[in-house]
Amino acid sequence: MRAIMLVAGRGSRLRNLTDMRPKCLVPFRGRPLLELSVERLKAGGVEKFTFVAGYRSEAIEAFIETHEIDAEVVLNRDWDSTNMVQSLFCAADRLAAEPCIVSYGDIFFESGIVRNLISAQGDLVLAYDHNGRTLWERRFKDPLSDIENFRIGTEGRLIAIGGRVQDITTVQGQYMGLFKLTPTGLAEMQDFCASLSADRRRSIDVTSTFSALLGRGTLIRCVPNLDPWGELDSPEDIHFFEASTPLNTPALERSY
Repeated sequence: MRAIMLVAGRGSRLRNLTDMRPKCLVPFRGRPLLELSVERLKAGGVEKFTFVAGYRSEAIEAFIETHEIDAEVVLNRDWDSTNMVQSLFCAADRLAAEPCIVSYGDIFFESGIVRNLISAQGDLVLAYDHNGRTLWERRFKDPLSDIENFRIGTEGRLIAIGGRVQDITTVQGQYMGLFKLTPTGLAEMQDFCASLSADRRRSIDVTSTFSALLGRGTLIRCVPNLDPWGELDSPEDIHFFEASTPLNTPALERSY
């Protein structure tokens, strides 16, 4: 199994922490965030890695040289003017060859959800936190300012994703930025994006793409995550999650 790591972004909200390194290499719990992600992905069954890099891509090359992993770097040369869907398509040849796990570069998670994604049936399968609403209520003073719509139907089928909500009690989970994509799923994403204007193709984000695919009748399945996870968008996030998870433990322990 191959993982496609979307690590092209700088992460401007992390301020000076990313002056000299991409967002994925910001220290978390005493280690580069990417090191934790790679470790968990390998433990979950991933053997090969494709890093889609952009900002400070040389730091990703250096990371590979100092870690024993089967990895390659693909460049998104337009990283500063495109969104993650275009970074994903930079690895289209790999995605078209075999099912892959796709991971954002600013998240941490445990290996169990990786194993569950790999074994799940479906061409597009998302990992989600069924306690996401509780986590957002602890993470933000005003969770409605950031939390997005996420609703699931029968048999784990996604029925809505993305966009702001007025009532937080309607949110059934939080998409984690981690999913499985098969060649068939990739083709559906590419077909949809081909229908967009050039400007929209460059700017559209992942959840908006998933939402549009639902509107076209695409089946998207969801796998719940019960273990600790988080996304690091700001220095405040780093402080919050480091305070919520003991330092230097073999596995993270959830306190939220």
